[in-house]
Amino acid sequence: ININKFIPKKVKNNFFNVGTIKSIESYNGIDCLINAADIIINKMNYSNIKFIIVGKGSLLDEMKEKSRKLKLEKNIIFKGHIIHEKTIDYFQKLSVFIAVSTRESFGVSILEAGACGIPSITSNVGGLPEVNKDQLTGFIIPPNNPEILANKIINLYENEALRKKMGNKARVRVVNQFNWSNNINKMLNIYKN
Repeated sequence: ININKFIPKKVKNNFFNVGTIKSIESYNGIDCLINAADIIINKMNYSNIKFIIVGKGSLLDEMKEKSRKLKLEKNIIFKGHIIHEKTIDYFQKLSVFIAVSTRESFGVSILEAGACGIPSITSNVGGLPEVNKDQLTGFIIPPNNPEILANKIINLYENEALRKKMGNKARVRVVNQFNWSNNINKMLNIYKN
């Protein structure tokens, strides 16, 4: 991750945004996120929380329709596809990043969020536990479990100190272990040796 590009926002946000930047496909857990939003907004009555979903995919229209049926149009914002350079703007708008995929090779977006000082809630599949450390840089939960996801989101909503602590730890971890220039130098040294 380019830690000079992906940086925490300098001005504090006075809102609570939960979001993801993923293709809108079945394996990326968008359905689970919308179900968690339904629990949070319609059952737990946290109507001031916003959900930002960035990405395009074959299920985009279906997910938009689902959010309409659940009366979540005011709380779920679909942004569609954006170019990679604009992802920093969206990370910096978030309080929590979500990646509850059912399959994932590594999870670069979690590291990008972490570099911006944003804690993540991720599923315990593929490479996600490698990039998100449970209880340290965020929470790791089982996939397809909107109830647990909703509870973890509310945990971070109600505990700003924990949210900031996890976000700071995420930033430090990316700087120390996933810094682009350091990794390039290590790789070059391996080739040279």
